[in-house]
Amino acid sequence: MQEAWRGKIGWDEVLPVELEHKYRLWERTMHFMSKCAISRRLFAENYDDFTVHIFTDASAYAYAACAFLRCEFKGQVTVKLMAAKARLAPMKKSTIPRLELLGATLGARLAETVDSILRTTSKTYFWCDSMHMLKRVRYLHTLRSNLRKRFYKEYLGELVRSPKVASRRKIISPGEIVIVESKNPNRMNWPLAQVIELFPGKDGVERVAKLRLASGEIIRPLQRIYPLELSASDHLIEDHHGTDIAAQNPGPTATDVLKEGKKSRWGRPLIPVKRLNL
Repeated sequence: MQEAWRGKIGWDEVLPVELEHKYRLWERTMHFMSKCAISRRLFAENYDDFTVHIFTDASAYAYAACAFLRCEFKGQVTVKLMAAKARLAPMKKSTIPRLELLGATLGARLAETVDSILRTTSKTYFWCDSMHMLKRVRYLHTLRSNLRKRFYKEYLGELVRSPKVASRRKIISPGEIVIVESKNPNRMNWPLAQVIELFPGKDGVERVAKLRLASGEIIRPLQRIYPLELSASDHLIEDHHGTDIAAQNPGPTATDVLKEGKKSRWGRPLIPVKRLNL
């Protein structure tokens, strides 16, 4: 059927000789279906142990997977077919290794279905005769193991905070005004507080602070405290000598503006705004 679809043969057209020969050969083997019998009983009457075995295989035309149940009792072994799945190869031609991977994926899904039906813990074995598939599984296993080791060594080590490493966060000192995180989603409504005291931990790193709010005193971790952008110890604008530029180059005062007699476009005198020395 797939070859007929690939050849774009209509339902009322005559099949080519090659396709007709393949169909006649398939038709002659259909009588063997009546001789095929599958027992409905999976487990033996008595068994000591049982395992599940998944077999996968692929060809240029299809890929399939089947699940067998193997029971052991006093040295005797019984094997029965539980389930099987088969799929045709895609219309677009694929390589055999890719079809082997599709067969392995089908086998993994079949194993999940079988485990959910059995509802018992059992060992599951996967069997495949593709060397390319086995190499790929080993490569993925090695890649996952190396990634896990690198994650443990490099990433988790960075999560441990060392007191010797300088923190990127701004250092909070007693007397500073900070913003305290609250349950209010609007950050503009978070209260302001003053830092009274910092409490170091066993490692000497300060992680908790005592704060004074308008309503009283509270204790909060430093992760819930946000310092203001400017503090009393910060200098606004300084030159290379460490002196304020505003002090070196003071702006015009109100008296200077009045002496100049500046006027607007309409001839009205300009009254300067009084500056506050903050």
